[in-house]
Amino acid sequence: MQKCVFIIDDDPIIRYFLRLLIERKTDLKVYDFDNGFAALRLLNKNPRLIICDYEMDSLNGIQVLERLLEEAPEI
Repeated sequence: MQKCVFIIDDDPIIRYFLRLLIERKTDLKVYDFDNGFAALRLLNKNPRLIICDYEMDSLNGIQVLERLLEEAPEI
């Protein structure tokens, strides 16, 4: 399975530039999400890195981390 990164941010401009930077500098597959719920549904991709906005409407960054620790502590 190809190594990947998750970008979770409700700002599309931030997601775009982070994706651009990571794809240009690494061989990692980048998945970007506009909310934490969408990212949590794809934890089976086993991301190596998760970049998450702290302030979002649906789940904030701390809530995403808490759910991540519950659902996939190995990540």
